Amino acid sequence: MPEGITTIGIYAFKGCTNMFLKDNTIPNNILTIQNEAFENCKNIVITSISNNLTTIGKNSFKECIKLNISNLPDSLNSIGESAFEGCINYKGSYLLKETIIPNNVTTIGKNCFKNTGIEKLIIPENNNLLTNIPNDWRTKVLSIAYTLIFLLFLTSIFLVSLYFFNNDWY
Repeated sequence: MPEGITTIGIYAFKGCTNMFLKDNTIPNNILTIQNEAFENCKNIVITSISNNLTTIGKNSFKECIKLNISNLPDSLNSIGESAFEGCINYKGSYLLKETIIPNNVTTIGKNCFKNTGIEKLIIPENNNLLTNIPNDWRTKVLSIAYTLIFLLFLTSIFLVSLYFFNNDWY
């Protein structure tokens, strides 16, 4: 990609089946990858993305099964909805098996890492991402957490009572 280009536009390469990038890299002059830019480019091999990238749009790399990047750049501040959905690597390994969300990221869209095989998502302590979760989501997450704790508590009581009562019945 020429040095003067800073944005890969909406639908720029969507569905391209025979596309190749020089050195399998999105160069450092790219600051923004807009919605669906590489969606469904099943044969494109990308091993490195711009260190200056700030935005990855909605569905940008969706279904790019040969995407094989090892980290997200520190400059990144927004990852769109379903940006990496379905990016299971063709060699049987997975995209970003352990992913660290850069400190500057303040927005992650829903289904961003759906069907990627990510095993560990790390959000650094000083990242403000969690403060941007809508209140209704936080309430639901806390509600689920409290329910699980309550169920664990009840299960523990049940198991303890079984132990004690079974010994008393002999």
